[in-house]
Amino acid sequence: MNTTWFIEFSRYSPLLAAIFNFSIGYWVYRAAPNSRKNRIFTIFSFILTNWALYCFFQSITKEYLIALTSDFMLYSGAVFAPALFWHSINTFTEINRKKWILISYLSGFLFLVLNFSPYFRFGVNFFFDTRFVTNPNWGWYAYLITYVVIVM
Repeated sequence: MNTTWFIEFSRYSPLLAAIFNFSIGYWVYRAAPNSRKNRIFTIFSFILTNWALYCFFQSITKEYLIALTSDFMLYSGAVFAPALFWHSINTFTEINRKKWILISYLSGFLFLVLNFSPYFRFGVNFFFDTRFVTNPNWGWYAYLITYVVIVM
């Protein structure tokens, strides 16, 4: 079975995700720009757009430095995805968990700093002759565990 179509689709699916996330964020914001719920959701959507867009750049390049820079930029937004997800859920449900929201954002800033250190990643690797992916160091795993704990 020829899997070339799947590989090509997987290269461009982050672009589709970026377009979708940007569009839904923009649409929600335009529906009620003064709504706190809409603003928080829009910021969350734009963070996901950033994540997907740089994932797309990483998937179409063959240049190591472009892929590494894309990885830095991808995680510069992705580190705040758990906090914004938690903030959005708490805002929509009107549950007051300010302490957890604060902890989530503080962990995002911690991982933002860690993102630009050698403790987050060793670099990026070119896999299956198709795309670059993160070669994680311990900071990346700490981020992943924190992401799961915050979102769960």
